[in-house]
Amino acid sequence: MLNTVVGTKLKLISGYSGTGEARIALERGEVDAMSQPWPIIKAELPHWLRERKISLLVQTGADKSPGLPDVPRMIDLARNADDLALLALFSSPSTIGRSVVAPPGLPPERVAELRRAFIETMRDPAFLQDVEKSKLDLEPLAGEALQAAIAGSGNFSAELIARAQRSQRHATDGRLVAAGSVAAAFAFKHRGASLAPRAAHWMALGRRRWP
Repeated sequence: MLNTVVGTKLKLISGYSGTGEARIALERGEVDAMSQPWPIIKAELPHWLRERKISLLVQTGADKSPGLPDVPRMIDLARNADDLALLALFSSPSTIGRSVVAPPGLPPERVAELRRAFIETMRDPAFLQDVEKSKLDLEPLAGEALQAAIAGSGNFSAELIARAQRSQRHATDGRLVAAGSVAAAFAFKHRGASLAPRAAHWMALGRRRWP
């Protein structure tokens, strides 16, 4: 998709069975870059960051991470309004994250109670202490805001969806990138890599980004 919209020359490699193999491939030089959640990079690869072995290239989420003020989001690379809309479509899943939902038809008062309980949990000192020990980012989102985001995800035009489907089929030879989850794409510095729902009827209770 970035090849089509931004003009990068990336080739997605999906043959690795997991993140561990993809990281080894990056170290061996089999691939030039990979994508992983930023909290996981911070927690599991602090030595790569500390020794400046990697360059953070782009954030694929809709919201910029507070810890990465100088790393552009995909949507920041848009050259016009149409490209921005397409990149926003591909960035939208990050807003939903690891969401907690309830089935359709739940009484409004029960939804409100569950949403309140979710937010209270996200603010609980003992819970936050455990999150801090895990060295992961929480980034909770209230159920009302999450519901609005889910509803808005269905507002993309048929033309935009068709363009998104075409961009996914587009392949261009270039730098090899190991497939990964949407968060922060990065590459080893010494290689010189660079980079110029159908759930609308479910009741969203809240989102915890990671883990």
